[in-house]
Amino acid sequence: MEESQEAVVQPLPPPLHVMESSDSVVSLLKEVMGILDRFDDNQIRLIAMQTAALVQGGIDFSQTYRIPAIADYEFRGNVLAGLAYVSIARSFPNMTESIGLHWSEEYREAETSYLNS
Repeated sequence: MEESQEAVVQPLPPPLHVMESSDSVVSLLKEVMGILDRFDDNQIRLIAMQTAALVQGGIDFSQTYRIPAIADYEFRGNVLAGLAYVSIARSFPNMTESIGLHWSEEYREAETSYLNS
């Protein structure tokens, strides 16, 4: 991509805490939706593929991770899980169940709440 065509990405929020309830999952997914709204569809697909590769081996919610598509930021494991779920749901919706995160109900709730906020 040429320099003049690069998207300007706003700073990301600090990592969130580990989820303790379904409400926390909804909050996490809403936060991730806000993060991903800063990227175009192609970038979100790239994030989906990179997070899917990272989560295949499992996620340690206390560890931090880097995603090449968002190289300047470290994500805690719970945010990585949220990024994986939301980016895959947006880019490859038929594959959300294959990543081992069963958050379809929470995702629908987060999406409705996010779109109405």
